[in-house]
Amino acid sequence: MKDYSISKEDAKTFVLKYEINKEGNLITVYLASKQIVTIPYSVENEKKILEKMKTQILSSNYKPNYEPAVACIFSTLIPTAFLQYFVNSTNYLGFLTSIGAVVFLVGTASLIQKSNDIKIDDFNKNKIFVLNEDKIRDYLSYIKSDTKITINDLDNFNYKEIAKFVDDANVVSELIAKTHIKK
Repeated sequence: MKDYSISKEDAKTFVLKYEINKEGNLITVYLASKQIVTIPYSVENEKKILEKMKTQILSSNYKPNYEPAVACIFSTLIPTAFLQYFVNSTNYLGFLTSIGAVVFLVGTASLIQKSNDIKIDDFNKNKIFVLNEDKIRDYLSYIKSDTKITINDLDNFNYKEIAKFVDDANVVSELIAKTHIKK
C-alpha cells in the first residue's frame, strides 16, 4: 500500500504493509513514518492489522496533489518569459535557454503527474478490493482456489487484475443467484 497519510502525525500509525517471520511468531509492521514495529504473532493481531489497513482506505479522503506541478509550471514560465523578453529571440543562446527551460518544466511536471497517477491507481485498487472483498472470497471459494488474498497482498497485483477479479466475482455471483446453486 502506498502512503495516504495526511500528516506526519497520521503517518506514525499508517500501516503500509506487514510481514510474518519464517518462524511464524512475529509480525513486522511497516508504517508510513518509516518506523518498523514488531509484535508477537497471533491470528487476532493479524486481523487487527488487516482491519486497520481496510479502515485507512475506507476513511481516506485521498486526492492527488497537483499543486507542485502547477507551482513548477508558473515558477518556470515567468522566468522564461522575462528571459525571452530581455534576450532577443534571434540570439541563439537566448533561444536555447528558453527551449531548455520549457523542456525542464514539461519534464518536471510530467514526473509529478506520473507519481500522482501511480498513487491514484494504487488507492483505487485498494478501495475496490476492500469494497468487494467478500465477493472475491466467495468467488475464490466457488472456483475451489486455495488462494487467499488480503489487503496486505495487493502490492503484488495491479488495478486491472483486481478489477478483473471483481468482475469475475460479480459474474459468478449473478450466476449463483440465477441458478440458486449453493457454493
